[in-house]
Amino acid sequence: MKGRISAPTDDGPGPRSLAFARLVRRLLADAGGPVRVAELATIVEDVFGVATAPAANRGGDVDESEEVTAISQDPSPAEAFEQRDYLERLWGQIGLLPRHQRVALLLNLRDAAGRGMIGLLPLVGLATPTEIATVLEMPPKRLEAIWEELPREDEWIAEELGVTRRQVINFRKCARERLWRRMSLAERA
Repeated sequence: MKGRISAPTDDGPGPRSLAFARLVRRLLADAGGPVRVAELATIVEDVFGVATAPAANRGGDVDESEEVTAISQDPSPAEAFEQRDYLERLWGQIGLLPRHQRVALLLNLRDAAGRGMIGLLPLVGLATPTEIATVLEMPPKRLEAIWEELPREDEWIAEELGVTRRQVINFRKCARERLWRRMSLAERA
């Protein structure tokens, strides 16, 4: 569904994807349980007044019967604080990575299913699009222009950085390893 919705809402970079993410989050919270992707798409179509692309056109193997699971209950205040603290420390460590590693990691940030994740940073209040642009050392208008196409493929990132695709893969691998080491050390301290 990413990049297929065109509803005017919110302000700032990536307004459509931010509005979409807020809507989906609210729908899942209200559902209180699993929701079928097809049902979620129908609701989004109704709210935004547009049709989403058929599964075959969305660029992936989408199982229309696949369920999107809502968080069954809110974490306790202590758990929420720990999660928020961890994410803030992780974001701080990302900012300390060399530029090529930050760009390779963030412009290709995906979850295990391959869906883009950078849009969640503003959604959870971790970083604004302007702060993300600063970490990427990219003008905010440039990030705004590519926001709807994120995550980007390695070939595109390589061209943006003036390096090879293999180097982009290595930058991201090094970034993940460095972040894992730093976060592990911080947890032990």
